[in-house]
Amino acid sequence: SGRMEINMKKILKTSIPPVCTYPGATNLFSILWNNPEKVMPWICDHYIQIALSTGNMLLNFIEFLKDFSLEHPNYADTPYSYAVHIDWDLQSTDVIDFFKNCIDHDYYIKATLDRYYFSTCSEYMRQHYLHQLFIFGYDTDLSVMYGADFFDGKPYADITIPMEEIRTSFVHGVKKEDFHLLKLRDDKHAEGYRTDIELLRASLDDYLLSKNTVYKFDYNAAQRGYDIIFGLECYNYICEASVDALDVRAFHLLWSNKILMSLRIKYLSHMYSHVDDNLINFCDKIAAELLLVRNMVLKCRFC
Repeated sequence: SGRMEINMKKILKTSIPPVCTYPGATNLFSILWNNPEKVMPWICDHYIQIALSTGNMLLNFIEFLKDFSLEHPNYADTPYSYAVHIDWDLQSTDVIDFFKNCIDHDYYIKATLDRYYFSTCSEYMRQHYLHQLFIFGYDTDLSVMYGADFFDGKPYADITIPMEEIRTSFVHGVKKEDFHLLKLRDDKHAEGYRTDIELLRASLDDYLLSKNTVYKFDYNAAQRGYDIIFGLECYNYICEASVDALDVRAFHLLWSNKILMSLRIKYLSHMYSHVDDNLINFCDKIAAELLLVRNMVLKCRFC
């Protein structure tokens, strides 16, 4: 007929991520985990070392530590995904039309918006609160966009937000420098990645010996006065700190770290050399114990 087809609805695929800590890591894992078998070779030799910024009490994987990585799109540069920074000075279209066009081209959107304008959030018309929203779909018939984030201290969850409210938030209260597009690479680009055993060994060594790993990710970090501790030393610091002083997401991170370690060992056992079942069970037990610790901390802080 020669008519141009206009998408009325499109929702990009996301999955429940194994890592639920801070938005940057959680958003990325929610799309990587669409195909766990494909991304496990990369996950096996990454997301091992952890780092704690004692100044703001944020604990994260070294790849995502906020001070020198999270706000830069490089954190999403993997064999399976990449990110693009949005320069709003170059955009002249309506923000909703732009977001819809991005989704039509299979880009996920990481947007920092003000929940004050979102009627589905507890902050609606009560409190200005800028936070990342991970947008992955829209429905023009319903005039809504689909996204995900952490809401009201609850687990990572999907949310539906009216398009007009996103437009209003964008006009009145945003961090326009903190908008990124995330996209999965095509299969051809991701083919052929094999777990780097030497990198895996070095990362485990850094973690166990609490080595400074910043230089591997930011050559200028040593000149910027970061007060960061690494690896197992983070546990000692956390144990000595008061519960009230800690960001509770640190305990989500510790649990996620153990979940990934368990997944890593199971994958390596399947792909390379069989690992004793006792070791696998031991890793699962540690993960379960960290979950109990996390739940106890949450109970102490919020109950």
